Amino acid sequence: MNDTSTRTEFQSRFEVLLSRLAADDLMGYAFIDVPSDRKPWLDTGIDLSAGERVTTFAVGKTYLKGSDLWFGAHFQLWCRIGPDGEIFRGTRASNTFTTEKPGRLYLASYFPGEWATRTGELATPDEVYEQASGNLTALIVRWRVEPIEGLKRLAALGDVDGLVASEIDRLTDPVVPPPGWNYLWFVGPAEIYRSCRTSEKEPAIRCHTHRDVGLL
Repeated sequence: MNDTSTRTEFQSRFEVLLSRLAADDLMGYAFIDVPSDRKPWLDTGIDLSAGERVTTFAVGKTYLKGSDLWFGAHFQLWCRIGPDGEIFRGTRASNTFTTEKPGRLYLASYFPGEWATRTGELATPDEVYEQASGNLTALIVRWRVEPIEGLKRLAALGDVDGLVASEIDRLTDPVVPPPGWNYLWFVGPAEIYRSCRTSEKEPAIRCHTHRDVGLL
């Protein structure tokens, strides 16, 4: 299946599920296309109020022209609330957050750029995005209920490639980094490192990097 058909199926299947939710569950939802060759930031036209509860789902890939390298939506899609808000992303192709202050929602496809500031200014020239191709499609779901409740009701109706189940799992059983361990802010959070014990019961750190990235 090519990227275009993947995005089309992603949207059509989620629209069917969301249409079956009760009106009291949702404030609304929107699908936003984020071209990989466009530098940050994309204005979604969505204004969020303080305390609003939002879940995002994303699909798509960013490719580096002339190579076999590509980056998935879990790494690529970043968010910002307001033009001076702090940037953030999830650890998977889904994320749930509550807005601390009102503002317009902006989205960005990250690679091959690099952040210079926590508010999303670039350390790289705009021209680097000419090296990228591909597209991300993001679904923005705005809840009237607690997100975990809404997600469980959605899961009872069906799923789209396991994305709903994955977000429920992420919220109910998060991968917590070892005490004192922090991911670099300009790379973003991940689920690579967690506390564990050796066979001799000594404290240790487990590292699992499947299709993810982190810096030591």
